[in-house]
Amino acid sequence: MLDIKEILIRISIALDYANGRKPEFTLKLALVSVFLAKLANCSQREIHLVYLSSLFKSIGCTSYSPEEAEIFSGDDISFKSAFSTVDSINKLEALLQIQKLRADSKWEELKMKFRLIIDGNNLYKNIIEAHCDSARMLIQEINLDPEISKIINDTYERFDGKGTPSKKKANEIHFLARIISISYYFNSLSEITDTKSVRKLLEKNKGKMFDPALVDYLLRFIEELSLMIHSNTIHEDALFISPNIYVDHLQSVAMMISYLPDFKSKYTSLHSKKVSELALYLAKKLKLTEDEQNKVYISALLMNIGMVCIPT
Repeated sequence: MLDIKEILIRISIALDYANGRKPEFTLKLALVSVFLAKLANCSQREIHLVYLSSLFKSIGCTSYSPEEAEIFSGDDISFKSAFSTVDSINKLEALLQIQKLRADSKWEELKMKFRLIIDGNNLYKNIIEAHCDSARMLIQEINLDPEISKIINDTYERFDGKGTPSKKKANEIHFLARIISISYYFNSLSEITDTKSVRKLLEKNKGKMFDPALVDYLLRFIEELSLMIHSNTIHEDALFISPNIYVDHLQSVAMMISYLPDFKSKYTSLHSKKVSELALYLAKKLKLTEDEQNKVYISALLMNIGMVCIPT
């Protein structure tokens, strides 16, 4: 059995790039989420689940990239970055964010705004559903606890019942998902504004987007949390709190990783899998050792991971 906790941390950094975030954003999310879970007296199992769900929250982020790129001037990464702190039901806020995207022309910008006004709710719902479906598939690939998928699915709901995809309300939303949602918002805001502004926006969304009790917890420790996410030891801190995560072999992990770049285009579905199978066939024909064959197969699955950092 192999412990892959370090590998999952590395994957989370690749996902940060895919979302147009600064490296270690996801690790900060995990640290804040675990901090709040401990304040809420969660069990050890729940703390492990909130950590892993935080790491995997963005695992399906490339699954709607072709559609995002088609609508938003080819740049799905800037789109994800621009909308990271936008309230999903606030059309005016979303329209203002479009101006930050690199539209090819004023006409392209106008088309984006028109599409958002006419079909914004369906667009957002489709993005979230694709994201959650992909996350479920990828989590199954390495046999992680299926509850992680349920938690991720609920992170897009709102406390007031106006969220996506199921419009769950208050205690209908998985408690660990409520923790991750507010932690994600806090981290996203902390990247672009000061603590005073973060405090105001959290207060404004208390009972609307977020669980009031969790808002109170976060506000009470906001200074400590701000210091924690600006530490120079984020990677080490995340590794320290990580549970051990075992798999039988690395091939399943490599297969999971291979889907991330392949999702980026309609033309590359299962591309890495086909390349790896062909590479393995050639390795066998060349009579390479079993260890060398395994390395060839895994390397072929991983070879396109850098594509997640490039706009579609």
